[in-house]
Amino acid sequence: MSRVYDLPGSIMKQAFVLLASLSLVVITSCRDTPTAPSSSQIYGQTSGQPLPNIDNLGEIGGLFGTYLTKQTVGRDRELATAQFEADGLDGGIVGVNNFTLSKQLVGGTLLYTSAGGVNATNDIPDVDFDGSTHQFYAEGNNGVPEIDVSVESATDFELQQPTVFDVVNKADNLDVVWTGGSGTSDERVLIIISSQGTNNASVTKDIPNTGSYSFRANDLNDISGSVVFTLIKYRMATDVVQGKTYVALSEIIYQRSITIVE
Repeated sequence: MSRVYDLPGSIMKQAFVLLASLSLVVITSCRDTPTAPSSSQIYGQTSGQPLPNIDNLGEIGGLFGTYLTKQTVGRDRELATAQFEADGLDGGIVGVNNFTLSKQLVGGTLLYTSAGGVNATNDIPDVDFDGSTHQFYAEGNNGVPEIDVSVESATDFELQQPTVFDVVNKADNLDVVWTGGSGTSDERVLIIISSQGTNNASVTKDIPNTGSYSFRANDLNDISGSVVFTLIKYRMATDVVQGKTYVALSEIIYQRSITIVE
Protein backbone atom coordinates (compact mmCIF):
# COMPACT_ATOMS: atom_id res chain seq x y z
CA MET A 1 0.00 0.00 0.00
CA SER A 2 1.39 3.42 -0.96
CA ARG A 3 1.91 6.05 1.70
CA VAL A 4 1.57 9.87 1.56
CA TYR A 5 3.86 11.89 3.81
CA ASP A 6 3.10 15.46 4.95
CA LEU A 7 6.49 17.22 4.97
CA PRO A 8 7.25 20.62 6.53
CA GLY A 9 7.67 23.46 4.02
CA SER A 10 11.50 23.68 4.17
CA ILE A 11 11.91 19.95 3.83
CA MET A 12 9.43 19.86 0.96
CA LYS A 13 11.42 22.61 -0.80
CA GLN A 14 14.66 20.65 -0.35
CA ALA A 15 12.99 17.48 -1.60
CA PHE A 16 11.63 19.31 -4.64
CA VAL A 17 15.08 20.68 -5.52
CA LEU A 18 16.62 17.21 -5.11
CA LEU A 19 13.97 15.59 -7.31
CA ALA A 20 14.37 18.28 -9.96
CA SER A 21 18.13 17.77 -9.93
CA LEU A 22 17.74 14.02 -10.27
CA SER A 23 15.26 14.49 -13.11
CA LEU A 24 17.74 16.73 -14.90
CA VAL A 25 20.46 14.12 -14.50
CA VAL A 26 18.20 11.40 -15.89
CA ILE A 27 17.10 13.53 -18.85
CA THR A 28 20.67 14.60 -19.60
CA SER A 29 21.89 11.01 -19.39
CA CYS A 30 19.20 9.88 -21.81
CA ARG A 31 20.10 12.63 -24.26
CA ASP A 32 23.81 11.87 -24.06
CA THR A 33 23.41 8.14 -24.64
CA PRO A 34 24.33 7.42 -28.28
CA THR A 35 21.97 5.32 -30.36
CA ALA A 36 23.42 1.92 -31.16
CA PRO A 37 23.96 1.43 -34.91
CA SER A 38 21.53 -0.90 -36.66
CA SER A 39 22.55 -4.10 -38.45
CA SER A 40 21.95 -2.37 -41.79
CA GLN A 41 24.33 0.42 -40.79
CA ILE A 42 26.99 -1.95 -39.43
CA TYR A 43 27.17 -4.22 -42.45
CA GLY A 44 26.65 -1.42 -44.97
CA GLN A 45 29.44 0.68 -43.50
CA THR A 46 32.00 -2.13 -43.76
CA SER A 47 31.13 -3.19 -47.31
CA GLY A 48 30.49 0.37 -48.53
CA GLN A 49 27.30 -0.81 -50.26
CA PRO A 50 23.73 0.49 -49.78
CA LEU A 51 21.59 -2.12 -48.04
CA PRO A 52 17.86 -2.67 -47.58
CA ASN A 53 16.55 -2.89 -44.02
CA ILE A 54 17.69 -6.15 -42.38
CA ASP A 55 16.96 -5.07 -38.82
CA ASN A 56 13.69 -7.03 -38.55
CA LEU A 57 15.24 -10.39 -39.47
CA GLY A 58 16.29 -11.41 -35.97
CA GLU A 59 19.84 -11.63 -34.67
CA ILE A 60 22.11 -11.24 -37.69
CA GLY A 61 25.06 -13.62 -37.72
CA GLY A 62 26.43 -12.51 -41.07
CA LEU A 63 25.73 -11.07 -44.50
CA PHE A 64 26.80 -12.28 -47.95
CA GLY A 65 26.35 -9.97 -50.92
CA THR A 66 26.94 -9.65 -54.65
CA TYR A 67 26.80 -6.15 -56.15
CA LEU A 68 26.77 -4.91 -59.74
CA THR A 69 27.39 -1.16 -59.96
CA LYS A 70 26.29 0.38 -63.25
CA GLN A 71 28.73 2.89 -64.72
CA THR A 72 27.76 5.96 -66.74
CA VAL A 73 31.10 5.70 -68.55
CA GLY A 74 33.13 2.52 -68.88
CA ARG A 75 32.46 -1.06 -67.86
CA ASP A 76 30.13 -2.00 -65.03
CA ARG A 77 31.76 -3.16 -61.81
CA GLU A 78 31.13 -6.28 -59.71
CA LEU A 79 31.86 -6.99 -56.06
CA ALA A 80 31.13 -9.87 -53.69
CA THR A 81 31.54 -9.56 -49.92
CA ALA A 82 30.87 -11.45 -46.72
CA GLN A 83 31.02 -10.39 -43.08
CA PHE A 84 30.30 -12.36 -39.90
CA GLU A 85 29.08 -10.51 -36.80
CA ALA A 86 29.59 -6.78 -36.29
CA ASP A 87 33.27 -7.27 -35.41
CA GLY A 88 34.04 -9.37 -38.48
CA LEU A 89 34.83 -12.93 -37.36
CA ASP A 90 37.06 -15.27 -39.33
CA GLY A 91 34.72 -17.85 -40.89
CA GLY A 92 37.41 -19.94 -42.59
CA ILE A 93 37.15 -20.42 -46.35
CA VAL A 94 34.29 -18.33 -47.80
CA GLY A 95 33.12 -18.03 -51.39
CA VAL A 96 30.37 -17.65 -53.95
CA ASN A 97 29.75 -19.97 -56.93
CA ASN A 98 33.09 -21.75 -56.35
CA PHE A 99 34.99 -18.46 -56.32
CA THR A 100 36.94 -18.02 -53.06
CA LEU A 101 36.82 -14.61 -51.43
CA SER A 102 39.92 -13.06 -49.88
CA LYS A 103 40.24 -11.48 -46.45
CA GLN A 104 40.66 -7.74 -45.97
CA LEU A 105 40.70 -5.51 -42.89
CA VAL A 106 38.38 -2.54 -43.35
CA GLY A 107 38.54 -0.11 -40.44
CA GLY A 108 39.66 -2.96 -38.19
CA THR A 109 36.79 -5.24 -39.29
CA LEU A 110 37.49 -8.46 -41.20
CA LEU A 111 35.67 -8.42 -44.54
CA TYR A 112 35.74 -11.12 -47.20
CA THR A 113 35.83 -9.64 -50.71
CA SER A 114 36.17 -10.72 -54.33
CA ALA A 115 38.75 -8.03 -55.02
CA GLY A 116 40.96 -8.09 -51.95
CA GLY A 117 39.30 -4.83 -50.87
CA VAL A 118 36.11 -2.83 -51.24
CA ASN A 119 36.99 -1.69 -54.77
CA ALA A 120 34.93 -3.61 -57.31
CA THR A 121 36.34 -5.54 -60.27
CA ASN A 122 34.99 -5.78 -63.80
CA ASP A 123 33.97 -9.43 -63.48
CA ILE A 124 33.64 -12.21 -60.90
CA PRO A 125 34.03 -15.67 -62.47
CA ASP A 126 30.76 -17.63 -62.73
CA VAL A 127 28.73 -14.81 -61.16
CA ASP A 128 26.09 -13.30 -63.44
CA PHE A 129 23.24 -10.88 -62.78
CA ASP A 130 20.50 -12.55 -64.79
CA GLY A 131 18.35 -14.29 -62.19
CA SER A 132 20.83 -17.16 -61.82
CA THR A 133 21.72 -18.60 -58.43
CA HIS A 134 24.42 -17.04 -56.28
CA GLN A 135 25.47 -19.81 -53.91
CA PHE A 136 27.39 -18.63 -50.86
CA TYR A 137 29.28 -20.88 -48.48
CA ALA A 138 31.44 -20.60 -45.37
CA GLU A 139 33.68 -23.36 -44.08
CA GLY A 140 33.04 -22.37 -40.47
CA ASN A 141 35.58 -21.30 -37.88
CA ASN A 142 35.99 -19.25 -34.70
CA GLY A 143 32.32 -19.34 -33.69
CA VAL A 144 31.05 -19.07 -37.28
CA PRO A 145 29.12 -22.23 -38.23
CA GLU A 146 29.28 -23.98 -41.57
CA ILE A 147 26.89 -22.05 -43.81
CA ASP A 148 25.39 -22.75 -47.22
CA VAL A 149 22.86 -20.14 -48.39
CA SER A 150 21.80 -19.01 -51.85
CA VAL A 151 19.82 -16.23 -53.50
CA GLU A 152 18.59 -15.71 -57.05
CA SER A 153 20.50 -12.77 -58.44
CA ALA A 154 18.93 -9.45 -59.29
CA THR A 155 18.33 -9.08 -63.03
CA ASP A 156 20.05 -6.41 -65.09
CA PHE A 157 18.05 -3.32 -66.10
CA GLU A 158 18.35 0.27 -67.28
CA LEU A 159 17.48 3.39 -65.29
CA GLN A 160 15.66 5.69 -67.74
CA GLN A 161 14.63 8.53 -65.40
CA PRO A 162 16.10 10.60 -63.88
CA THR A 163 18.97 11.05 -66.32
CA VAL A 164 22.53 12.02 -65.38
CA PHE A 165 22.72 15.65 -64.15
CA ASP A 166 18.95 16.00 -64.54
CA VAL A 167 17.32 19.15 -63.09
CA VAL A 168 13.97 18.40 -61.46
CA ASN A 169 11.42 20.92 -60.21
CA LYS A 170 9.71 19.72 -57.04
CA ALA A 171 6.37 21.03 -58.24
CA ASP A 172 6.57 18.70 -61.26
CA ASN A 173 7.31 15.64 -59.08
CA LEU A 174 10.36 13.43 -59.44
CA ASP A 175 9.42 10.59 -61.78
CA VAL A 176 11.55 7.45 -61.62
CA VAL A 177 11.39 4.97 -64.49
CA TRP A 178 13.40 1.78 -65.03
CA THR A 179 13.17 -1.24 -67.33
CA GLY A 180 12.32 -4.78 -66.28
CA GLY A 181 9.50 -3.86 -63.93
CA SER A 182 6.55 -6.20 -63.47
CA GLY A 183 3.54 -6.50 -61.21
CA THR A 184 4.49 -10.12 -60.54
CA SER A 185 8.23 -9.61 -59.97
CA ASP A 186 9.70 -10.93 -56.72
CA GLU A 187 12.49 -8.36 -56.89
CA ARG A 188 12.32 -5.15 -54.90
CA VAL A 189 13.66 -1.65 -55.50
CA LEU A 190 15.32 0.60 -52.94
CA ILE A 191 15.54 4.32 -53.78
CA ILE A 192 17.71 6.69 -51.73
CA ILE A 193 17.81 10.44 -52.37
CA SER A 194 20.54 12.17 -50.35
CA SER A 195 20.99 15.92 -50.15
CA GLN A 196 24.53 17.24 -50.50
CA GLY A 197 23.59 20.38 -48.56
CA THR A 198 24.36 21.24 -44.97
CA ASN A 199 21.26 19.49 -43.59
CA ASN A 200 22.29 16.03 -44.91
CA ALA A 201 18.62 15.23 -45.45
CA SER A 202 17.64 11.99 -47.18
CA VAL A 203 14.55 10.17 -48.38
CA THR A 204 14.36 6.36 -48.65
CA LYS A 205 11.68 4.22 -50.31
CA ASP A 206 11.62 0.42 -50.53
CA ILE A 207 9.03 -0.52 -53.15
CA PRO A 208 7.96 -3.41 -55.43
CA ASN A 209 9.69 -3.76 -58.79
CA THR A 210 6.89 -2.19 -60.83
CA GLY A 211 9.08 -0.18 -63.22
CA SER A 212 8.11 3.30 -62.03
CA TYR A 213 7.59 5.47 -58.97
CA SER A 214 6.81 9.16 -58.46
CA PHE A 215 8.02 11.34 -55.59
CA ARG A 216 5.62 14.22 -54.93
CA ALA A 217 6.74 17.63 -53.75
CA ASN A 218 5.84 16.90 -50.11
CA ASP A 219 8.02 13.77 -50.21
CA LEU A 220 11.00 16.04 -50.90
CA ASN A 221 10.34 18.78 -48.31
CA ASP A 222 13.90 18.84 -46.97
CA ILE A 223 15.63 17.92 -50.23
CA SER A 224 16.91 20.61 -52.61
CA GLY A 225 19.97 21.56 -54.56
CA SER A 226 22.58 19.00 -55.52
CA VAL A 227 21.58 15.46 -54.51
CA VAL A 228 22.80 11.90 -55.04
CA PHE A 229 20.08 9.67 -56.48
CA THR A 230 20.60 5.94 -55.87
CA LEU A 231 18.37 3.13 -57.16
CA ILE A 232 19.01 -0.49 -56.19
CA LYS A 233 17.15 -3.50 -57.51
CA TYR A 234 17.66 -6.47 -55.24
CA ARG A 235 16.72 -9.95 -54.12
CA MET A 236 17.32 -11.24 -50.60
CA ALA A 237 17.20 -14.66 -48.92
CA THR A 238 17.93 -15.80 -45.39
CA ASP A 239 18.92 -18.96 -43.55
CA VAL A 240 18.83 -19.51 -39.79
CA VAL A 241 21.80 -21.48 -38.44
CA GLN A 242 22.28 -22.12 -34.72
CA GLY A 243 19.73 -19.45 -33.86
CA LYS A 244 21.24 -16.66 -35.97
CA THR A 245 20.10 -15.28 -39.31
CA TYR A 246 22.48 -15.26 -42.27
CA VAL A 247 21.46 -12.96 -45.11
CA ALA A 248 22.23 -13.52 -48.80
CA LEU A 249 21.77 -10.42 -50.93
CA SER A 250 22.13 -9.61 -54.64
CA GLU A 251 21.99 -5.99 -55.82
CA ILE A 252 22.27 -3.95 -59.00
CA ILE A 253 23.06 -0.31 -58.25
CA TYR A 254 22.63 2.94 -60.18
CA GLN A 255 23.88 6.20 -58.69
CA ARG A 256 23.47 9.61 -60.33
CA SER A 257 23.98 13.26 -59.45
CA ILE A 258 20.88 15.37 -60.05
CA THR A 259 19.60 18.78 -58.96
CA ILE A 260 16.24 19.42 -57.31
CA VAL A 261 14.89 22.97 -57.44
CA GLU A 262 11.90 24.67 -55.87
